[in-house]
Amino acid sequence: MQVRESYEEGELLYVGKDVPCQVGMRVRMAPGLISHGEGTVTAIFDEEEELGCCEVVWDSDQCHVRGLHAKLGNKHSCRVGKEDLYDLVLVDEQVCPDIQLVKHNFFENGKP
Repeated sequence: MQVRESYEEGELLYVGKDVPCQVGMRVRMAPGLISHGEGTVTAIFDEEEELGCCEVVWDSDQCHVRGLHAKLGNKHSCRVGKEDLYDLVLVDEQVCPDIQLVKHNFFENGKP
């Protein structure tokens, strides 16, 4: 089951457009894109081919994303200005300055 992001009326801050992208930011996908729940920016790419993109690790704590993340993984590249596209909106204005990634496994029906 794929769930699309939707938000109640109000101002959304697009990462890379309204606020600069920073490692440690808490984000969600922009309206209309497939929801991955909340995630954290873990890297900002500065090489020419990936300029305007960042890496996000999704929390995978909501039932509608577990199957998707089990198949595709929970780490994705998102556009924050590449080709003038903005995939992410800011969830929390605080940034985690000392983020650490911990590997975990997905289990579905008791099997990895």
